[in-house]
Amino acid sequence: MAKTLSDHLLKTLEELGDDELKRFKYKLREIPLKEGYENIGLGTLKRVDPIELSEKLISYYQADYAVEVTVETLKAINQRDLAEKLAKATGYSKWQTLEKSAPIPQYSSILDLLLFLTSCCLQNFELLSSPHLTCRFLSF
Repeated sequence: MAKTLSDHLLKTLEELGDDELKRFKYKLREIPLKEGYENIGLGTLKRVDPIELSEKLISYYQADYAVEVTVETLKAINQRDLAEKLAKATGYSKWQTLEKSAPIPQYSSILDLLLFLTSCCLQNFELLSSPHLTCRFLSF
């Protein structure tokens, strides 16, 4: 039998430890929502287990939007792996992986990197006209 959105939601919430579940519920009450939806109050969430929490999410937001809210809340509490797993399992289309972010420049040597960083420093902070130029780099 195929899993439903609520099955995936419940499985994800069950993977959170006790502390993570508390943080999830705390963050859930303040996560920005689409117009027409309201956050679930902390009093309502305080003593719910993952089963009750998944039911609350679906009753407040319907299954599709409950997944979206859950993914965004997981990302907000730094549970990106679980968020990505839920998003992929449910087909949540707004998931953005790191591969789609801006490419990181490649440098063949530390010297090339330092030259690039120095030029950025000079351009961004307009230090060319400064009489005392100081640049500090972290040790590698």
